This record gives sequence, structure tokens and C-alpha cells, in this order.
Amino acid sequence: MLKQVLPLSILYFTLVFLAGLVLDSVRLPYLQPLLGARYAELLETPLMIFIIWHAAQITVWNFDLDLGSTLKQSARWWSPMPLTVGLLSLMWLLTAEVGIMTILYDNWLWDALKLYFLQRDLVAGSVSGFVLLAYALMPWIVWLVRGQNGEDEAKLVLDFDSVRTEDEDYCTR
Repeated sequence: MLKQVLPLSILYFTLVFLAGLVLDSVRLPYLQPLLGARYAELLETPLMIFIIWHAAQITVWNFDLDLGSTLKQSARWWSPMPLTVGLLSLMWLLTAEVGIMTILYDNWLWDALKLYFLQRDLVAGSVSGFVLLAYALMPWIVWLVRGQNGEDEAKLVLDFDSVRTEDEDYCTR
């Protein structure tokens, strides 16, 4: 299990962190001067939740566990693997964000922690806390949804060989 959890948590962290980096590179120079810090962060939140959901789907799709035979539906609620991936990814994310704040602001670790947790806007900071909680729990939620729907229905698989377009039909005449 540990051979899967560590790489999958790094994959999940990398997908969300890089997407957040791209969104922040738009939010900070363009939206924040126009709307203010609070509204710019609140505008970014639905996009981040969407990205977190899809990154969790990609992560859960890479689990090497059989859905039906190894776990009963009642045992799926307490499967430790998706929860461990989410919590370990949250640890990677908080470490990266506090580490970047320590380097950028040239502070000690304690000062960066105080900046990260205490110097936030009350509304946007609480919403950000809920997004971090959703980030930690999302692999588990996707895992449960995937078990209820079945593996084939939850995956978005495009079979390009079976789909014929008009161009292919035109060329074969």
C-alpha cells in the first residue's frame, strides 16, 4: 500500500499545486488590483474545487485495487488508502506553501506560519480552510462515488477507434 500511497499523493499534490500556481499567476497581477484580495480569492475558489475534483479522479483511477472482490461496500467507507493519499497530499501542500512564504518573505519558519494562518482575510481565509479540507477529503469522496457507480461508469474513456467522423467516412468513399 505504501508503494502506491506516496507516488499518488505526490501526483495529486503536483496536479493541484501547479494548477494553483497558474491560477495565482492570473489572480495576483490582474484580478487582485481590480477586485481586491478577498473577492479575487473567492472568485478563484470554484475553479480550484473543480481542479481538485478532477485531480482526485485522476489519482483514484491509478489505484491498483479491485473494487468488487477485495472490498465490500461497507468496508469501502473505511478504506485507509484514499484518506492517506489526501492527508499526505495536504501535508505536501502546506509544506510547500509555508516553505515558499519562508523563502519569499525572508522570515523564520515561525513567522511564515503566523503569516500563513493568522494574517488572512476572515472570509477568504475561512473559505480557503474549507477548500483545504475538501482537498484532503476529495480522494476519499471520489473513491466512494467510484464504488457506487462502478469503475466503467465513473471513468471518462474515449474510444477513438470506434468513433467515425464525417471526414473518415468521406475519405473512404
